[in-house]
Amino acid sequence: MSFACLSLAHRVVRASRFAATLVLVAASAVPARAQSKVTAAELDSYRLTTPNVEKLVPVARNLKALENDQEVVRWAAEQRAKSDQEEGTASAAERYSGVAMVNRMITLSGQPKVRHAVESAGISVRDFALTMVAMPTSMTIISREKQSGTTANTAEMAKNLTGAQLDNANFVRANWTRVMAVATEVDKYKLKEP
Repeated sequence: MSFACLSLAHRVVRASRFAATLVLVAASAVPARAQSKVTAAELDSYRLTTPNVEKLVPVARNLKALENDQEVVRWAAEQRAKSDQEEGTASAAERYSGVAMVNRMITLSGQPKVRHAVESAGISVRDFALTMVAMPTSMTIISREKQSGTTANTAEMAKNLTGAQLDNANFVRANWTRVMAVATEVDKYKLKEP
């Protein structure tokens, strides 16, 4: 059972990255409209909430519905080409940092259909991006706890996590069953590989 939890958590990490694949990498060259970039401090202080976690399912469903939309596919391809050029000199750490991922996802607002797919679920693009990056990290921590059969030492966790990250891990621990149900449902709407 604990291996299954960890396995699902790893699938959720992939799904969370993958759910935004259509636009995450592709959108990096599009200027965010009406939304400022997220800073490391903002990401480090972001706290998961039940309403935002619950909204991931309708967003995943809405994004899946756009998977074959030719306008969105064309836009994503154009943005991916621009992104590849711009990120050519960036290190992998820079390209895949939490802040970079959130900021790429915020650029979803550059494509009206994709922005609508997120916002029609009742969550801002910004909160969607922050939740999609914060949740898998916390799930992995709690999955490892469950796999080992012991609760992570709070003092030990606190050494490596900010206050909000520790709060997020505690949120996931307290809501494990529901968070796993949401993650499983989101995984059903996985987008095809670009």
